[in-house]
Amino acid sequence: MPRPPPDPPAARLVRGFEGWLYSPAHIHPHPKLAEDPDQWWATLMRPYLTRIKEDLAARQT
Repeated sequence: MPRPPPDPPAARLVRGFEGWLYSPAHIHPHPKLAEDPDQWWATLMRPYLTRIKEDLAARQT
């Protein structure tokens, strides 16, 4: 199985965020998305990054 692309810097920032985020390095991309690792990563991480933004916004209020 091909090795997944390296984590973008943002993945290192959010990895392990309060224990609920699973490392994207262990999830192999869909072959169509593998052509563009940035697109694959953004598609995979969008729900998690949205939740992080919502959690941080809630903490600031």
